[in-house]
Amino acid sequence: MYKKIISTLFILLTLTAAVAFAESGEVFTITAYGEGEVAAAPDAASVVLSVKTRENTAKAAQSANAKTANSVIAAVKNFGIAGEDIKTSRYTVYPVYDNANRKIVGYFAENSVTIKIKGADKAGDVIDAALNAGANQVSSIKFYKSNAKALENEALTLAIKNAREQADITARALGVKIVGIKRAEPRVNHHSAQNSRMLMKAAANDATPIEAGEVFVTASATVEFIIR
Repeated sequence: MYKKIISTLFILLTLTAAVAFAESGEVFTITAYGEGEVAAAPDAASVVLSVKTRENTAKAAQSANAKTANSVIAAVKNFGIAGEDIKTSRYTVYPVYDNANRKIVGYFAENSVTIKIKGADKAGDVIDAALNAGANQVSSIKFYKSNAKALENEALTLAIKNAREQADITARALGVKIVGIKRAEPRVNHHSAQNSRMLMKAAANDATPIEAGEVFVTASATVEFIIR
């Protein structure tokens, strides 16, 4: 009996609001939030490789590093990677100190390059070739979809549809109809590759196995619907 009285009171309040809407011309809305997610196999990768050398003088360290780095770049280019897809991301030369008396006992030179690889399945071979040519650090590997815009649009479409579904459920429960849209705020979130990992083998002859996983693109949408 108590629930019935509360329900009747709610309906009366709703009808009162509808009358007020009709008389004042005020716009009433409901706001819904939707999410969408799309997964796809990556078709490209970005790898950061480094060559780190140590010599007695800064000049010697720089010279040895340049020689090895050039060999690494040449090995990478053998996979059809263009020069524009190879970029120096970090270069440093710094002294090495003896902890006992703080004297300089040598110099390190470090050259890091970011390589864009078209074809995620080639990432392992490129890394192996770079290591065999003298690279001694792999600090980062990321997989992505080259045509990310198509995935973003698909995820955003799903998010907007999801918002509309939530709004329809709410409208039916309230006994009103959706007659238009007052405001829409779509957002595409950062996409990332999940479950990607690289397993470095101890044996020099073993190929580096790469598991690229999937690229996930998520989107959200906040939509304010006009009701009547």
